Amino acid sequence: MTIKLSTTTRGNGKVFTLIETDLVGASWEASAVTKGNDKVPAKVHLLDDGTPVLVVAGLAVDQSVSVTARDTNGAIIGQARHTVSARGAALASKANTLLKNPRVAALRNCDQDASTTELAVYALRLIPKGTECDLLHALVFFAVVDPAQEPPAVELEVLDDRGRSAVLGEPVLLGDLVEEFPDYPGVYYRAVQYSIPITHEMGWFCLSVSCPEAGIDPNFICMQPHDMFGLLNFWHTIPFGFEGADPNYEAWLKSTRANATDLEIQRRDQATLPIRPKFSVVVPLYHTPIDFFHDMADSVLGQTYPNFELILVNSTPEDADLAQAVTELAAADERVRVVTLDQNYGITENTNAGIDVATGDFVSFFDHDDLLEPDLLYWYVRGINEYPETDLLYCDEDKLLDGHYVEPFYKPDWSVLFLETNNYVCHLLTVRKSVIDALPRPTDVYDGAQDHRLALAAGELARNVYHARRMLYHWRIHSASTAGDGAAKPESLVAGRRAIEEHFERLGIPARADDLPNSPHCYVPVYTPDALPSVSAVVSPGSEEQVRRTVESLEALGWDNLQILTSDPVAERNEVSTSFARAVEGATGELLVLLAAGATVREAASFEQLLACATRPDVAIACPKTVFPDGTNHGNGLAFHERSILHMNRYFYQDLNADRAITVLPHDVSAGSGHVVALTRSTYDELEGLTEGLPQTIWGVDLCLKARVRGLRIAQHSPSRIEFGFVRNDLTLDMESTALQSESDRSYLLRTYPEVLSLPDHYYKPLL
Repeated sequence: MTIKLSTTTRGNGKVFTLIETDLVGASWEASAVTKGNDKVPAKVHLLDDGTPVLVVAGLAVDQSVSVTARDTNGAIIGQARHTVSARGAALASKANTLLKNPRVAALRNCDQDASTTELAVYALRLIPKGTECDLLHALVFFAVVDPAQEPPAVELEVLDDRGRSAVLGEPVLLGDLVEEFPDYPGVYYRAVQYSIPITHEMGWFCLSVSCPEAGIDPNFICMQPHDMFGLLNFWHTIPFGFEGADPNYEAWLKSTRANATDLEIQRRDQATLPIRPKFSVVVPLYHTPIDFFHDMADSVLGQTYPNFELILVNSTPEDADLAQAVTELAAADERVRVVTLDQNYGITENTNAGIDVATGDFVSFFDHDDLLEPDLLYWYVRGINEYPETDLLYCDEDKLLDGHYVEPFYKPDWSVLFLETNNYVCHLLTVRKSVIDALPRPTDVYDGAQDHRLALAAGELARNVYHARRMLYHWRIHSASTAGDGAAKPESLVAGRRAIEEHFERLGIPARADDLPNSPHCYVPVYTPDALPSVSAVVSPGSEEQVRRTVESLEALGWDNLQILTSDPVAERNEVSTSFARAVEGATGELLVLLAAGATVREAASFEQLLACATRPDVAIACPKTVFPDGTNHGNGLAFHERSILHMNRYFYQDLNADRAITVLPHDVSAGSGHVVALTRSTYDELEGLTEGLPQTIWGVDLCLKARVRGLRIAQHSPSRIEFGFVRNDLTLDMESTALQSESDRSYLLRTYPEVLSLPDHYYKPLL
């Protein structure tokens, strides 16, 4: 009886070695250790003709492998030891490929199709948590004999390319589902999803799983660099909101910006517009570099809409070169007006000097080192003609670095909630002169946040705010610009808090603004009400365990003014909203919180902030961020784009404040994710309550859209976090049923709210 290991090849991060033997009908097992005596995964896979193949992880170190054959009684009938050399395996694989060894095709990746005798394991996604740790979401499938039996534990291990453990903590269970195979009634499988904290930025890893009590063989997969790249990148291409690096952006901009023909058409068209307001473009100058000055001025004077004045406020008359350039420009173009100050009074007072002499219907605030697209004012005027009551305008912007356009910022439409966290409006802020005149004159206490203060204050009075959804402003990055360093002017951080808190005071909202750590010029509104009104928390139908978990988390709050109600169980998913609506009828609180069964309130303070947000007079519905047990995002609002429904920021780590921190800050949305909503009882009645007989469990989304089409505000209060369960789509094999349910939901929403779903979303970037 012989056992000989011969032909070797590599594939999918593993090493495959043919076992030549005269043993027939044997069962096989394998084990492996590294020279450091670390146990690493190994198995024997049988080809369709019964030929055994040794499979080990493609480590960067040598492995000592033991292969054992047993007879039907379990007795050992053959053994062999073998060393798998990392270098030898690589050379053998290349040689066999070059020589077109006919055996290689059968060996390579021979175990890629899951066997019924071993666990099926998949790596779903890799999520950056911090500089030391990533989170690996892994999925394990296997058949179960008795679905009612207590599920056995699944053991997981992640190894680096030297066979050492890369696990940094206990895996977190995200979901555990037992259901029938779609095509085999009465036959069940179990799907278990885990989140595993692993070493940050590994280039390769091996994921090994076992479940000894299940009586099924262990298994493992290996992730190579290109696999790792896919795990890190595929899941967050859509969930980002609107700002960030895009390697294709500059090419897109150059292909879509107005060309010479477009600009000539605009020059002709603007003359026919019934409303042709005058713009006063105010530019405070302070030791402006001459080349920057000329670029800035040319971008204004080259506008296709001609009815404007360029007001240059020079606060550094001692700068001879700049003073001469200003004088020459004013002499060459009558639209240029000059205000010369005797000294620098700070950005706010310098700007005030420009406003004082402005004769336009609108005042635009332009930085001395930035650039405008030649059609910016044209699109502003088009917006004013479409919405004559417009009092405030802004546009999308990017940054100009060393002659290249980078970091596009596709801004949301008017979002007071987001403006209360950062000056997302920024450029080119343009305000009707009569509105500015109605506001108190600002002082230098707002220096560095003067535009933020103006956007907040003017927005409170504006009859309409127009967002030109076009990339029309270029913010130049250089050593002294806040475009390159948000903390370049630390005094502006204090001014920003002042602007926000005075805004809250004017609106009568008890709140303060706290700095967001590691995010200069971003603030977290913290509500400080004396007391909350009476609250009724109503739990939707769900499994007994889900309802129990939600109710217990609410009871643990210990609030005297909290009423907790549950819904009657239902047999069909389309009965959920009907049962839920019946339960809400018994609510007596002034404030309602509707929770999907399974939602778990972990933090009382966070929950209080959600409820306080819902009591704002300008907010109809407030929705929290829902998070998985491992701290990654489950739901953080929905975006609608031309019939698509997108879950924003799903799987981002909850504290990852990327994309202008929209993932962690309050902001307006078209609809919350729909698992938890808070609103006053009066608003609930105004919206005529929950819609009964909905196709599935989209009661929360439907309620938000009812408010949305009435012009009411939906607040995504991302600082509030409520734990929620798994995404069933990750676990179920019944993809046909899942797809039908999803299409049923989408079809209902599209029929009922076509004005929302058929257009690009108001609060997230277009899909370019």
